[in-house]
Amino acid sequence: MSDVDKEIMIIREKIKDVKKRWPFHSAKTSLYQELEDLESELEELKKKANCLRGNDSSAFARERKKTVQMWLLKTEPKEYSFQDLWREKNTVWDGVKAPLAQKNVKLMHGGDKVFIYHSGKEKAIVGTATVTCEPYPDPEREDEKLMVVDIEAGKPFIQPVTLKQVKDSGLFPDWELIRLPRLSVLPVSHEQWDKICRWSKP
Repeated sequence: MSDVDKEIMIIREKIKDVKKRWPFHSAKTSLYQELEDLESELEELKKKANCLRGNDSSAFARERKKTVQMWLLKTEPKEYSFQDLWREKNTVWDGVKAPLAQKNVKLMHGGDKVFIYHSGKEKAIVGTATVTCEPYPDPEREDEKLMVVDIEAGKPFIQPVTLKQVKDSGLFPDWELIRLPRLSVLPVSHEQWDKICRWSKP
């Protein structure tokens, strides 16, 4: 194991420790910042590790070329909420049936970033998650064309970002979140991701 891999293991343990100390409904800004700094450090170490391995394996070279995508997943909180995901740590994101939403699921890759959106009365982006695998057929259904992915909880937003806030900003009038309100899985641009994350902070 290289020194960089050891550093990655240490940072991952620190992230686990922060999440254990994280009170879901009342996280302090300092705790939020600590987690964000650790996650940024982890990403830099991963890039460094991949670069070091790049000369040894074409697989790692291909991995470096992958672009991390971002998505928004909608859920009715009465059925399955971000709080449920936070408690369980990870889950299979299933139940997606609409053709366009399924098309987006099939475009996902392990490592992609995700916003979790509470539909229904809340209509707000409430936290983040990460896709942890490639899409695969839903084991609970006979139709092998219906794909699912596994996701892992990221962090809850201190300030949920409402659909009204997004609309009122006037910044993203063409975003599917606004144009296609029934679409349950939709892409997020880098600009949209960065802006939403900034709005979520106090």
